[in-house]
Amino acid sequence: KLEPTAVLKKLPEPISKEAREAILEQLSTLQQLHPDKMKAVIKAFKDKFNIKSSKISGHITTAEHGEFLALEISKIDASL
Repeated sequence: KLEPTAVLKKLPEPISKEAREAILEQLSTLQQLHPDKMKAVIKAFKDKFNIKSSKISGHITTAEHGEFLALEISKIDASL
């Protein structure tokens, strides 16, 4: 049975493959350039989205996740 469209509208917008790859690349670069600040970004992401896992890469699934991480990364290094 299909869900009513009202239910579907409540689902988060998935992150595009390209956006996810870009975020993962930025996180990798951030880890190399600012490893101490990378920990703060990871902690903020886990706290915001209630993630208990040690790795976050598998949890970057929505556009909101990507936007949050992009903003946090840009606060540290706008060149990324």
